[in-house]
Amino acid sequence: MKNSSEAYVYVVNAVPVNGKVEYLCLDILNDVLWVDVTPKLPKKMNPEFPPYIPRFHTDQGTYLLLHDLEHLTDAFMELGFDLAMPGCLVNMSKVTRIKSSIYGNMIVFANGAEVPISRNKSNSYPHLIE
Repeated sequence: MKNSSEAYVYVVNAVPVNGKVEYLCLDILNDVLWVDVTPKLPKKMNPEFPPYIPRFHTDQGTYLLLHDLEHLTDAFMELGFDLAMPGCLVNMSKVTRIKSSIYGNMIVFANGAEVPISRNKSNSYPHLIE
């Protein structure tokens, strides 16, 4: 995955549209805002998805990949993604700013979506910190 012509991933939508599962080929560099994983929820909460399945967040919705995030990390980091927190890969070219507060730092995207970023990782991007 060294160049953008090879930076694609085949995924399914997390929420079926009109009762149908949608399959997509996402352009990682142009479509993906961030990648995280499904949370581990107690069985009594009846989780919809198993834990730790990578979720690709885009402007069009959230999509799942049936592979673990660990296998994607090295390849995605070569494409300009970075681990904002354990279990959360962020496309740094899509970040508009890092919002700093007493409760922690948040990465902000153009569409208003936010994901947490560790204070240590924030220091790697001083030009984005407000």
